[in-house]
Amino acid sequence: MQEKILIFGNGQIGNAYLNYFIKQGITSKIAQNTDITDKSAVQKIISKFQPTVVINTAAKTNLEWCEQNNLHHDQKLYLQ
Repeated sequence: MQEKILIFGNGQIGNAYLNYFIKQGITSKIAQNTDITDKSAVQKIISKFQPTVVINTAAKTNLEWCEQNNLHHDQKLYLQ
């Protein structure tokens, strides 16, 4: 079975993984514009791409925003 890797997070780490896997000849894709807190959106992209591996590199990178919006710490991420 050929590996298919779906990557959540379109930042530096996600793109580094994508480039690495593509160079290895592994079918890989970044889940563009997918809100990982939206269960139906996550299910839709997984159903469409049918990956054998899912990697989550999504993160908030604006530290000031994180400090001001700490109520989001218990928000569910739907990558199970």
